[in-house]
Amino acid sequence: SVGRLFDAAAALLGLAPRIQFEGQAAMQLEFRAQQSNSTAVYPFRLERGENLTLLDWEPMISAMLADLLNGTDIADIAAMLHNTLADTALAVARQAGERHIFLSGGVFQNKVLTERSIALLRDQGYQPHIHHMIPPNDGGIAAGQIYYAQQLSCV
Repeated sequence: SVGRLFDAAAALLGLAPRIQFEGQAAMQLEFRAQQSNSTAVYPFRLERGENLTLLDWEPMISAMLADLLNGTDIADIAAMLHNTLADTALAVARQAGERHIFLSGGVFQNKVLTERSIALLRDQGYQPHIHHMIPPNDGGIAAGQIYYAQQLSCV
């Protein structure tokens, strides 16, 4: 869950050591990311297994901690986190070999992440799709699963 990744990153950066409501940590990170113009991306690993693709966040977390220890501005770290997540969306799209990419899940309530993901995907020739009539959280995920299942049954 990317939401839990946001929770962990916000806690590590001292932005939300204790949260009062769901999404608070993500909102803190998003607000800070908006204060930076950084286009840098943290490293991550994408490994494809036989039936599974694994995103390994350890390189990103290690780099974030190194930046924190080196005094990098929290806003820049938050921006780089968002940039990295957008970059992972592109990496997964490339690996999947699909041109149409559906961005769904509660994390896409985050305007910074959504806009950066869309721009990066479009720049690389992909067609990103986002929610307009249903929410991007769990209800939207269920709708996406139904759509996908219908596409499989039409093949």
